[in-house]
Amino acid sequence: MRKITRLRFRRFRDHLSSYDAIAAYSLLGLMSGTLSAFAVLGFFWGIQALGSLLGSSANAEGFEALSIPHRVGLATGGALAIAFILHALKEPSRSTGIRHVIHHLNSHYGQLPLRNALTQTIVGIIGLASGQSGGREGPGVHIGATVSSALGQRFRLPNNSLRILVACGTAASISAAFNTPLAGVIFAMEVILAEYTVVGFIPVLVAAATASVITQWFGNTEAIFAAPQAHLQSLAELPLIVLLGIACGAAAACITASVKRLEPVLQWPIWLRFGLAGLTTGCIAAFIPEVMGMGTDTVAILLSGQVTLIFLVLLALAKIATTSLTAGVGMPVGTIGPSLFIGATIGALVGDLGALAIPEMSSEHSLYAVVGMATTMGVMINAPLAGILAAVELTRNLQTTMPALICMVAGTIVFTSVLRQRSIYQILETVDESSQRNPLLRLLHSTHVSACWSTQFTALEADQPATQEEFAMIEAPWCIITRHGEPSYIVKTQDLLQKVIEREDLSVSDLDVRRFSYVTLDDTASVKRVKDVLSNNNAEIALIQDQTGQVIAGVWSNDIEKLINRAARNG
Repeated sequence: MRKITRLRFRRFRDHLSSYDAIAAYSLLGLMSGTLSAFAVLGFFWGIQALGSLLGSSANAEGFEALSIPHRVGLATGGALAIAFILHALKEPSRSTGIRHVIHHLNSHYGQLPLRNALTQTIVGIIGLASGQSGGREGPGVHIGATVSSALGQRFRLPNNSLRILVACGTAASISAAFNTPLAGVIFAMEVILAEYTVVGFIPVLVAAATASVITQWFGNTEAIFAAPQAHLQSLAELPLIVLLGIACGAAAACITASVKRLEPVLQWPIWLRFGLAGLTTGCIAAFIPEVMGMGTDTVAILLSGQVTLIFLVLLALAKIATTSLTAGVGMPVGTIGPSLFIGATIGALVGDLGALAIPEMSSEHSLYAVVGMATTMGVMINAPLAGILAAVELTRNLQTTMPALICMVAGTIVFTSVLRQRSIYQILETVDESSQRNPLLRLLHSTHVSACWSTQFTALEADQPATQEEFAMIEAPWCIITRHGEPSYIVKTQDLLQKVIEREDLSVSDLDVRRFSYVTLDDTASVKRVKDVLSNNNAEIALIQDQTGQVIAGVWSNDIEKLINRAARNG
């Protein structure tokens, strides 16, 4: 019975290497969504527990109620605690966040290490509970993506399947973090995978929906931001919407440019840069405590229109400064939460100014705040659809869609074309990381090695006599020459036969034929992984082994080039 079960699972695993495995991937999406949702919910409960212990509130907000020394000490102490933990770890274990996920998706074929996720969980809880200016989505995505990747690695799923599982974990995490399943799906496709395919889209949908169901099962059924159902009063307000887009694009550019300018600071000792960031946040919070933490309680106030113009200006500038510094020094917290906060602040400011200028045609204050949230988030992470859907789902207000689209266009043009900024997840990437976003390389990542392998080969023992009659019967184009059952080198059958005709009194190993170097890989490899290993080892063929170590196929480097050329011709 156990053998039958293993055989069925192996067939299921092998089926995942094909592009018509939507049903199989949907099952994986269900499993990924469940595991990721519980992992992320556990992370949030950890934030709440530590927040209560540190004196903020049950949801790690409400920093306004703390005394000034408490706020300054909390932000500074939390930052130093994170620095102490990271300093005690080796460099590879310190990498966290969404950039870590993207890097391992492209450079490590979707294999995310659990130790980094554990690090992210601990320091993320400390950072958000101590009021660092960040969001919970960055740590949440890292945790959810890693749990999903671990699921695939545990079952030895192909590398192309791990990519989809990482996207499933990402979507489930965003869905669990904000109860926004659609925004989670689009975020995973726009930011993480950077591609849309049916076989990838469906399981990501399943994962996001599953996470949303689990989140609502635990009582999170309401919109995070309760905004009035406002709509655009008049088309005459469209210039004001465009102005809002310009302001949001400029604010997002200010953050990304500041993070880029702070790049040399990353060479400083971690305790110094984190300590300065925490102290600066605490000092600003001494006068404007709303800048601390995720700021969901403050955004709710902004949507209700209970803030003065002067305070809106100060709040926007303070949050931009603290977010830029926190992200610039590499603090392990997210940036989507602050982008929503900043967008709501700028939107509320523009909406109030519009109401003062043309009160008879001005829409509800909350409309501009919601549109600002969508635009700032979408522009800063280069995911416009995710930004718009997030704002719609966060507020349950469909009336914001049209003005959000117009605002997003204006903001994106300012951010990318005028100010020439890139996504906050791309500004610190290396040249090699940037090249991984090439569509052709993404195709190689998404294609299983079986697309170009050859299973027609013959194994010959090196010491066996070389006879023309026996070799003439070999139909396979290439042979593995073995010693004591282990591969030694590779030869072409045609070359071998030609030498046997010349000298038939020698053993196989004595024949003067061209010997091709090889590497071995397991049968979970993607074409990109095989190509990289061949290139790094200057080898000409990769021998593919199954779980038992038996060679089942081979991949020649020129077969990969043929696949690339065929894909390039087909566009």
